[in-house]
Amino acid sequence: MKRLSLTTVSVGLFVTVWALLLPTRMSVPLSQTLDHDAGQYSAVAVNLVQDGFYSLDGETPYFAREPGMSVWLAGIYAVFGIENRLM
Repeated sequence: MKRLSLTTVSVGLFVTVWALLLPTRMSVPLSQTLDHDAGQYSAVAVNLVQDGFYSLDGETPYFAREPGMSVWLAGIYAVFGIENRLM
């Protein structure tokens, strides 16, 4: 009998847990998911994707946070879509 590799077991476990938790993640309103810091990072990322401007409101530059997380999220939003709940 052939043994499963650690990678195969890890990926299988990850996919199983993700599939089990997906319904609960989808039932939480997006306004609660993106609250406080996460909401600010997301708002800046949305403005980066839509307008190419590092801003919370789309008009004034935003200097209160470093751009790393927002740029990362903007890349994810550009590939998978803004507010894609499956990611």
